[in-house]
Amino acid sequence: MKIKYAGLLSSILAATVCLSSSLLADVLMELESGRYDTIERGVADAKRANDYAAERYYLSLKSFYRGDLKEAGDLLSDVSTQTFTAADWLKNYIAEVQPAREKMTVKESEHFIFRTVDQESFLADYALEALEKAYTELGRDLQVFPKDKIIVEVYPDQETFSKASTLSKETLDRSGAIGICKFRRLMIISPQQL
Repeated sequence: MKIKYAGLLSSILAATVCLSSSLLADVLMELESGRYDTIERGVADAKRANDYAAERYYLSLKSFYRGDLKEAGDLLSDVSTQTFTAADWLKNYIAEVQPAREKMTVKESEHFIFRTVDQESFLADYALEALEKAYTELGRDLQVFPKDKIIVEVYPDQETFSKASTLSKETLDRSGAIGICKFRRLMIISPQQL
């Protein structure tokens, strides 16, 4: 199954049951920037409208962008995609990516969450040290310090990286891409694959 990023945007656009178009635009921008105030308003609107499916969907989007696929999937588990089609893309993405994610080892530093498969867990110490230095130096230069930890995921092969990044194998082959910043996380392919 090929997962397309446009599918997420389309599913969000289809979920306008409780969101005005201006509120929806704010939600999309905030999700990518790590802010969740507007989506919380959408959740409140869904609750007021007694729209359980929309409420769960928006809560799952928040979990998804915070990097918690398991929680996002759990929130959608009882939402029917037949009655709430916006959840379809997100459910499919989680089903495709969660198995690879479950095999990852997680190591955290002050500002980062680093995920990789067990065989490459040795990368975490080196990467986290370099990332923390970059965080301090770039943050000082740009005057930007994200409040949430930054998620970095190293995928063991092109197939799992393709699923997680939503870039097709053809796009990866054509562009030579080995990493992407998407869904509020930095996803890269294992250095062993280069």
